[in-house]
This record gives sequence, C-alpha cells and structure tokens, in this order.
Amino acid sequence: MRICTLWLAGAAALLMATGSAWAAPIVDGIVLPAEYATSLADATGEPGVDNPGLDINTLEYDSDASWHYFALTVVGPPYDTDGGATSRRRQTDLWTIMYADSAGTTPAYLLDVLTGTGGTILSVTLDQYVGGTWVPVALAPADFQVSVGTALEVAIAKTKMALISNPYVFGQLDDTGSAADDQVEGVVPEPATLALLGLGAAAALASRRRK
Repeated sequence: MRICTLWLAGAAALLMATGSAWAAPIVDGIVLPAEYATSLADATGEPGVDNPGLDINTLEYDSDASWHYFALTVVGPPYDTDGGATSRRRQTDLWTIMYADSAGTTPAYLLDVLTGTGGTILSVTLDQYVGGTWVPVALAPADFQVSVGTALEVAIAKTKMALISNPYVFGQLDDTGSAADDQVEGVVPEPATLALLGLGAAAALASRRRK
C-alpha cells in the first residue's frame, strides 16, 4: 500500500511539473516506436491509394507544456513530398482539422503542411475556426517546428492552439494529382489524460488487492 501511494504521488508530481509522463518527441522526420503518446492507425488496402509513400500508416500525436506534436507515417517510407506520379504541381499537401471536442462536432483549427520536390517544406499554415469562418493564425518561425523524412513531423506552440483538449482529429494526405487522397481520423487524448487514466487504473488495482 505504501509503495503504491508513493508511486501515485510521484507520478502526479511529474505530471504537474512537465505535463507528460514521458519525453517529448524530437521533430526530425523520423518516428520511432512509441515515440508519440497516441497513434491512430489507418485502414489498409484502401482503393485508389496506390502510392505507398502517400498511403497513411499512422497519425501520431503528443504534447508537453509548450507544444502540440503531430506526425504522419506512411506505409512505404519515405514520405513522398512531391505528390507522386500524377501530381502536376509536384507537391503533397497534408491538412489536419482539430476539433475542440472528442465527438468531432466543433472545428477548432486547420493545420496545413505543403511540401515539394526534394523534401522541400513549402509552407506551414494554421487557421482557427471563428464564427463559421476559418481565420488565419499568424505563425512566426519560433511558433512551429517541422521536418520531413521517412515521416512528416510538425509541432505547433500551444499558445497558438489553446482551444483543444483531447480533440477529434481528421487528417487528409492530398497528392495534388488525380490519384486518390488518403484520410485518417479519431480521438487523440493528451498525454496528461492518458497518464491520469493510468494512475486511475493503478489506484483501482491497489484497491482490488486490498480487498
């Protein structure tokens, strides 16, 4: 009982100090196993998605006290930045809608990352949904991190995305050509929520053992 109590207290203190019970992801274009707290797996064998470098494998999410982290992994790395064989613009566009609620009914932010030939990051833009309209959010270089390689990773400062908590996320990988676009969606709990769920499970287990 005493060990469990000390463990719970220590974990709670860690959450209060860091906002997360694990190290934050490194935005380097490479997603390591279990690097992100939440991973949404995409369906396999989707019709029309014939480019493995544009076929979504997972949408990853994590956060710490300062940043929201997102990553997209593909079935056949590396991430194809130039839109694939059918793209006239030779660009790939990843746009991700974050909803303010876990039911996916209230849009909050639209994050767009446009890449081009040779792994070029062409733009990172953020819009906020206000009164039925998407309004651009100004992003200075210090407000985001982005990298592309075997995966696409982007981090946005929490000061720029203050209205989401445990959001529903919808992501679409647009090949900017005639081939089918790939999509993935689901709820991405923040790490603090996941850790608190873990604390609750540990407390329940300790209570069960006492009975």
